[in-house]
Amino acid sequence: APRPGMSSSQAAAIAANSAEGGRGFRRGGSRDEDGEPGGSRQVAELMQLTTDESAFILGKGGKTKHKIAKVSGAQLELHEHNNTIEIVGTDAERHRARKYIDLVKAQRIGPVNVDERHDDGDLTILIVPNTCVGFVTGTQGNFLRACEEEWGTLMFFCDYHGPTGEGGAAEKLAIFGGIRGRTGAELKVMAAIETKLPGHFTKSLPDEQTCETEWGRDSISLTNEELSFALGKDGSTRKKLAKASGCILEYVGNTAFMAGPTATRRRGREYLGWLLRQRVGTVYVDIEGRDDVCAVDIPGGMDAVASVFKSMTLRTLEQETGTFCFLEGNASKSDRLLIFSHDKKGREKAKSLAEERINNKIQAQEDSYWGAQGWGDSWNGQGGSWDYEYGQGYQGQQGYQQGYQKGYQKHQGQHYHDESKAVDTSEVTDTFSLRGDISVHVVIQTGPDGQEPVIEEVERATGTKLTVMREKGTIHISGPADKVSLAKRQLQSFIDRFVTCRIQLPPPITAALANKVSHYIRPMPWVASAEVDEAKDTLKIQGHQDSVDQTFKVLREVYKDHGLELNDADIITTKKAEDHHHTHSSHFHQARIAGKPGSADIIRVSEEEAAFILGRGGKTKHKIARVSGAILELHERSNIVEIFGEEVERKKARKYIDLIRAQRVGPVNVDETHDDGDLTMIYVPQSCVGFVTGSQGNFLRTCEEEWGTLMFFCDFYSPDSHHGTKSNTKQERLAIFGELEGRYGAELKVMAAIETKMPGHFTGQLGDTHSTDEWGTDTIPLSTDQLSYALGKRGSTRKKLARASRCIVEYVGSVAFLAGSLQARRRGREYLGWLCDQVCSKSGRISVDAETRNDVTLVPVRKDCIGYVMGDKRKTLSRLEEDWSVLIFFVDVPEYPPDVEGLAIFGEERGRCGAELKVMGAVETKVPLYFTKDVADRHVRTEWGVDTQPLTNDELSFALGKDGATRRKLARASCCILEYVGNIAYMAGSFDERCRARDYLSWLLGQRHGPVTVKLEGRTDIIVVEIPPPMRGMVKAAMLRDVERETGTFCFFQGDHSTTSQLLVCGAEVEDRTHAQHLLQDYLVRGVSRPSKAQHAAPAPRSKKQQAKSWGRKGGYYGGKQRGAPETSEEESEKPQPRRRSPGGGVPPPRRRRQDYASSDSESASHSDSESDDSQSDDDEDRPQRRSRPPPRDPRSSRDANRPPPTTAGKPPPPRRQWASEGSGSGSDEEIVPYWQGGGSKI
Repeated sequence: APRPGMSSSQAAAIAANSAEGGRGFRRGGSRDEDGEPGGSRQVAELMQLTTDESAFILGKGGKTKHKIAKVSGAQLELHEHNNTIEIVGTDAERHRARKYIDLVKAQRIGPVNVDERHDDGDLTILIVPNTCVGFVTGTQGNFLRACEEEWGTLMFFCDYHGPTGEGGAAEKLAIFGGIRGRTGAELKVMAAIETKLPGHFTKSLPDEQTCETEWGRDSISLTNEELSFALGKDGSTRKKLAKASGCILEYVGNTAFMAGPTATRRRGREYLGWLLRQRVGTVYVDIEGRDDVCAVDIPGGMDAVASVFKSMTLRTLEQETGTFCFLEGNASKSDRLLIFSHDKKGREKAKSLAEERINNKIQAQEDSYWGAQGWGDSWNGQGGSWDYEYGQGYQGQQGYQQGYQKGYQKHQGQHYHDESKAVDTSEVTDTFSLRGDISVHVVIQTGPDGQEPVIEEVERATGTKLTVMREKGTIHISGPADKVSLAKRQLQSFIDRFVTCRIQLPPPITAALANKVSHYIRPMPWVASAEVDEAKDTLKIQGHQDSVDQTFKVLREVYKDHGLELNDADIITTKKAEDHHHTHSSHFHQARIAGKPGSADIIRVSEEEAAFILGRGGKTKHKIARVSGAILELHERSNIVEIFGEEVERKKARKYIDLIRAQRVGPVNVDETHDDGDLTMIYVPQSCVGFVTGSQGNFLRTCEEEWGTLMFFCDFYSPDSHHGTKSNTKQERLAIFGELEGRYGAELKVMAAIETKMPGHFTGQLGDTHSTDEWGTDTIPLSTDQLSYALGKRGSTRKKLARASRCIVEYVGSVAFLAGSLQARRRGREYLGWLCDQVCSKSGRISVDAETRNDVTLVPVRKDCIGYVMGDKRKTLSRLEEDWSVLIFFVDVPEYPPDVEGLAIFGEERGRCGAELKVMGAVETKVPLYFTKDVADRHVRTEWGVDTQPLTNDELSFALGKDGATRRKLARASCCILEYVGNIAYMAGSFDERCRARDYLSWLLGQRHGPVTVKLEGRTDIIVVEIPPPMRGMVKAAMLRDVERETGTFCFFQGDHSTTSQLLVCGAEVEDRTHAQHLLQDYLVRGVSRPSKAQHAAPAPRSKKQQAKSWGRKGGYYGGKQRGAPETSEEESEKPQPRRRSPGGGVPPPRRRRQDYASSDSESASHSDSESDDSQSDDDEDRPQRRSRPPPRDPRSSRDANRPPPTTAGKPPPPRRQWASEGSGSGSDEEIVPYWQGGGSKI
């Protein structure tokens, strides 16, 4: 039967097809120039089914249909209203889909007959003994279904009539799919049969068998003990080895089968052999020449190597990264961790996590070591970095010399000393090795500006004895242990300044420089080498940065003598990338630099070019970094640009910088050599150039920011054109650099602007087009009413369609352009069609078959709750669509009762789930127990799912927080969707995300009753920050809340906070945890007790009136606050503050504020932070907090005894804040108003 909206010709073709037997209908222009079907093109055809066949092919929850689509590679759409199935794909994919559909249809009425005609290279037949058929099938076919899902196959028992006729007294199992999937499923079934009939497959196998073909199977016989060890708990070890090696690994009885290509099978055999050798001894591996291994060196001075990489820690690391890891040699004394995997990304991720583990262990050692003399000698005033190899940080001339505790004690006039942690002053001898590209003579030379030799300067500064070993290229250092470490750091700081400079020379300069290099450049101090390559006309200089700068003076003189000028573009300076153990002032930024492998390129620019590359507020530099993927550091003082990243990223960054520099002096010339797969050219009529550029280039800048591109007008010389001429003088060429999606979006944006200026320029002859390419562009003409409705206020509806469908949606004139993948464009076309249908529909409702779609979720909403769910003028639903990138309609659902409407949510699964839970929470507020009547505690074990956990009223109030702040904190830290529907906590996401959310919620609720202790073993989402006892009082609840809000983490003390020194920072992202750790350390070093957003982001300009209202916030507790004035809470700040005086004339401590955590109607009455609550709270967080200025202090009380003891800087120490559980019966996690400690007591 014809479908609604189908053209008359298609309807007639379907009718004719049905008359011929209903075999299929092909559409979509699928024939090539010769009239033959296009074998590689995406074509759609229809198959007619009966009602019973339609239900059977759909399967329970659509599983059978999805299985056929997965195995065949085609896309299936089942239309149950007319019992047709639409098949979209190439000829081979459609052929397989038709074959599988016929086989499934045959299953419904009797045994399936399979012969050699069904074998298109996708069939494997396995003979199963009759006694094992039920065991292989499983309860209700569960075993076969599990094999199908795991290996992406289609499996069923059949009668197989092969060339030799009937087989025998056994059943035949047909396995359809790719070769890898069929092999995996076959070995899975063989293992099940071998369990039932031992020796059935392995009785006559040799102990070891190796296949010589590219794709094949190897086998190794195992003993019972080896099998148990190689299997692991629930098969975890087997899965680990299979995932790391990339081969199929299955144990059939006591035989290990490895299937796959030759390289993967070889890895599987090696990994299995190393694993089995670990049972009886140590394992050493020669990794020279291997491309599947990463080695993590373990510092020799680290204590308890085995405790750092415990068995559970390595298992967690392997499970998270898909690798195979073990400590080489003796685990307790190993010097490196070996990480094996065929996946490079998995190895690098595992290496990063392992190094992070080592760093944390070494930092913990150093914290305990320096506990007696403070955390000093560890922060660098020029960068503030840790040196994890030597246990301390670089120390510059302006560094913090005293450290945390020493500086704190100096201000307080105390002298803290712990005899049990005395500094190690024993004499030691250590060795410092020079880099291979640095000669020994540079450390004994006088500097280019007359500085003392480095070796003498280090000896004098550290009091150590340095001996140069020329033959070995090392320096022996003798002295106290702490001084030796300091000497090594200073030597390393000197070595890190060495760079390699390559200069492209003009031919006339090459010969003249050969003599200059020998007599002037090479003998210069701190120059390791200088060579001229006359064949390539290049000069290579290796040396200290200061010396390299001196060589440029000589070079410029030579150039000047020949009437030339040294061009900075011809100079490329490279230095070895920073080791990830060493960071600079910006912990976050340098952590990103450390994550970029390879070298760093250095480009010298002029002062004007440096300002041009930087741009206003650094926008141009950030734009280049974003488009290229590299990291850029612009040093304005020396006018150099450092580029960090992969070779491809650095190449793109250099290209973009050269183009930006060319913009400053004239038109930019772009030819085909600039196209590295990142360039799109669009022709712009000259009458539209100013309109496209916008006022001061604002339109182009907006496009660049929105789509992550780099755009400018240029002269483009195509291969067919001649340089210096334009092929069309009436048009300008706009170059767009960036990724494919960004270039498409920016191009359509420019086309829309041109179409506004010149209607019909692009769409004059354009109709409804549908591209069959995997990535392409579709067009849909719209009427005036449809365009207005589909655009929405300020383009909101268009943006909503784009986010929900995951395709680019842009309106060029009255034509909608949809760009993206085939599936995304199909969704975008459907969503846009539904929107346009609502223009013509008076009821505004559409009908959607949710059972046949995988991009929709239906939520039943009672009619008396529709207004509450929609909000005023649909504002609540619009906010949901924006937050979760979904599209929401009310649809007609005949199955629902008359008093219930269906709310359809379209989009990705995560977005649909989040919006669904929001709607459920709103409905539950109006109609209690509507969704949660019979909901219990549930923990789903699937990869994606929804867990539930009931809460009491008190627990709900505590876990919700003010305006839902606590809920959002836990959701952000765990990366899990967390919503409270009534008294039920819903946690949606992946299995790991839900586990984190459940743990964080339980730890939070545990704080209501007392200290919480967390088992840290095996957890990769926690960083432990050690807080020295004298500084424990500086870490307050308010400061932690601010750190959590800024970094997206969840922080609390391990155990009793009054005695413990461990602060746990929990979060799913390692960047967030590291950011929080550095923030806490920075605040402790600087003595700031509460972070301010102004310290980490440039504040917006404010008027004097706003500055007066926000008085006291600028510098935390130390900045802008009157001495002795107590801090007021946000609620109290809006009220007039009466001045209370103590008998002595001073200001008495403020009274503690009573916690009202169960009185709010929006939280305790409804127990739901609805959409309006979140919206209000989000606005409140972005809005500056207003505080009233405290009354002026009486001058007579300036020397009152009640005032806190002054510090050496003349400022009061910060007031001590309590934890919510400290000295208070409150169950809330809100902070308590701070109080001053009496008299001269010490913090």
